[in-house]
Amino acid sequence: MSDLYTLMEEHCDQERYPSLVKLCTAQKDAVKTFISNFETVESAKANLQYKMKLAFKNSRGRKKRGPGLDVDLNLLYTEAKATTKITATGWRTLETAVSVTGDTYMAGQHGISEDAHDGHDDDDDDEHSLPQRFNAYKNASREMSRKQGFYVDGHLQEILSLSDVLFMKENESSRQQISYFGLAELDHLHNAIVSKCMDPSVKFSTSLYNDISAILRDFRPQHDGTRSTKEKLNDLAKNADDDDYKLIGILINCLNKLPLFTRLNEEVGEAELQGNYIDPIMYPMFHNPQESRYFRWLNKQVTDTSIRRPDGNMYKMEQREFGCSVGFVEVKAERSESVKRHEDMIRLVVFCKDAMEKQSTKAMIAVQVVGKGFYISFYLFISMDDIYVMVELYSFETAKYLGQLPHLLSMFDNLKRIMICSKEHCVTIAEDGKRRRNSSLDKEELDRFINTKKPKSVSPSLSFRK
Repeated sequence: MSDLYTLMEEHCDQERYPSLVKLCTAQKDAVKTFISNFETVESAKANLQYKMKLAFKNSRGRKKRGPGLDVDLNLLYTEAKATTKITATGWRTLETAVSVTGDTYMAGQHGISEDAHDGHDDDDDDEHSLPQRFNAYKNASREMSRKQGFYVDGHLQEILSLSDVLFMKENESSRQQISYFGLAELDHLHNAIVSKCMDPSVKFSTSLYNDISAILRDFRPQHDGTRSTKEKLNDLAKNADDDDYKLIGILINCLNKLPLFTRLNEEVGEAELQGNYIDPIMYPMFHNPQESRYFRWLNKQVTDTSIRRPDGNMYKMEQREFGCSVGFVEVKAERSESVKRHEDMIRLVVFCKDAMEKQSTKAMIAVQVVGKGFYISFYLFISMDDIYVMVELYSFETAKYLGQLPHLLSMFDNLKRIMICSKEHCVTIAEDGKRRRNSSLDKEELDRFINTKKPKSVSPSLSFRK
């Protein structure tokens, strides 16, 4: 929770006519600390006004008369920036002095026997264990949220850490994560989890791959239609194992739903993206009534998601009743903003975390789809070493039209591994009494430390492309 936000709420409770002018006068130091984190006075003012409106709404509800938001921050902003520069210069001077003193001290320590350190190896391991590092990272993120706030699309990893979640995506770790875990350690942990859950020996049948490649090489849908190709694929599927059969089903679904070409003058909306491009992949992968596993598109709350509404849901049935969720899907159309895409990732984490804490599930599958590039990301959500981990399993750009089916075929090894991962890891487990029940940040808590209008100097947390 932001310290300034709390002061704003108190101000709105105590003042008959709350305003930013009064707040800046009464809480000058807190305001200076907050606005010093922004690159321009305009950005600082916009975020100060945004938080004041939220604090007023939370304090007094939807009143017709709002708080006074007009304020001249120019002088206060200049003063705040000057103070920051003076402080930074002072710390650099102190750092240099400490460094010189430290070097002098260490130069005299070479004679100390290394045996003196042998008994402390275990302590060092404890200090650098995953839970210890994560707690330090989380505390730093909490302090950062209090002092300067976060941008949803600039500090995604830090926001998720406040819900006890370590987010890992290939080549997209935040600077804060790297400073506390180390890039090599993050990569090692990521690769270890993926290797354990995605068996590299699992592959789509080589003979089927070659046969299908030959069929697609000669495929000319604008001249021959799709019937002949579907018949050939159906013949091949007769001799495939269950998983390969489902993957061939993806191609047949795409033959039924994908266009000949992409449209030049109209973008793909969310409903079309779901129905024509993503549905052909999701159902064969995650819908298996024989094993009481189901996939469905929805836009309503389910038992495991409280008041939130996921776009898609993988779940298990117990006889004729809903059993438990084992995965969720979020979809954003091509023109969606960066903030909305990052918010979808937060929603996926919240869905998975809350569902795991309400039920005895070993792991959850999360799928994010972004229309720009038709980009699909598969994640595994698990609990390990007393923290939650959201780890990317695989991301790719799916076929946009029939001519790209050979590209989709090349993804079948990894899609097969994800299917098997889901069946083996997204299962219910015996209750051991140790499940954590820490609620995720709700929207009201999130709003307290979220800033608006991310400056260009702050890079997006995720790129949503290969």
